[in-house]
Amino acid sequence: MNHSHSTVPDNWYETFFTAPFNEFWAAVFPEPVTEREVSCIDRHLNVGKGAHVLDAPCGSGRHSVELARRDYRVTGIDISDDAVVRAQNAARAAGVRVDFTCVDMQHLRTDDRFDGAICMGNSFGYFPHAGMQRFVQSLHSALKPGARLIIDTGTTAESILPTLKTEAKYEIGAYVFEIKNDYDTARSRLVTHTILRHDAEEWRQSFSHGVYTCAELGRLFATAGFEVIDRFADLDDKLFRLGDPRLLLVAERG
Repeated sequence: MNHSHSTVPDNWYETFFTAPFNEFWAAVFPEPVTEREVSCIDRHLNVGKGAHVLDAPCGSGRHSVELARRDYRVTGIDISDDAVVRAQNAARAAGVRVDFTCVDMQHLRTDDRFDGAICMGNSFGYFPHAGMQRFVQSLHSALKPGARLIIDTGTTAESILPTLKTEAKYEIGAYVFEIKNDYDTARSRLVTHTILRHDAEEWRQSFSHGVYTCAELGRLFATAGFEVIDRFADLDDKLFRLGDPRLLLVAERG
């Protein structure tokens, strides 16, 4: 592995999600995948229709819009201006109303507490540890007592470390996406350098994720006032085990 992790700034997420990358992520997840994910969310948030759900970050709005279709009241936040515009356009096209706002998810508003929250699409782990503590505490402050939170991540230690690939290439439609991974052992962060190609155009970006064990995640949430109540490996509620590539963690605010 190379050792270029120092070239990725802590605030990489502020500039990563530009139009080309947002278009690519939209191509990665077809509508049936979103519908299955939202059915899982619907099942485990354990709230009634009309409940107010926070989607943080919302990206281009695929979960927010599908939740709104199912009669939830939804607030979606994202730091990417381009993503928020895409989400607003998606809501208009679907004929649903969602409150989309461009904001850093470390600093959630708490004037209107939510009945539930989601953090999907492998978005958990963006920040350095202190930022993760702020984010989880901010979620606690934004939720009503007893409200549930669902975290979707593919970067737990149990998921990535047994089979970490240094390089990978994905072809989706007209896009070619290449990645090179490096693991920063001093900070337990997965650092990824990417090249996205579409026709004759090419974009290079880098990002990183904090890597936590399941036990560390439990302690992180417990410190903020949550209780982890379920850990699933897929949308059909299979229990998470070592080597599973995805963790869906369900926590409840005390």
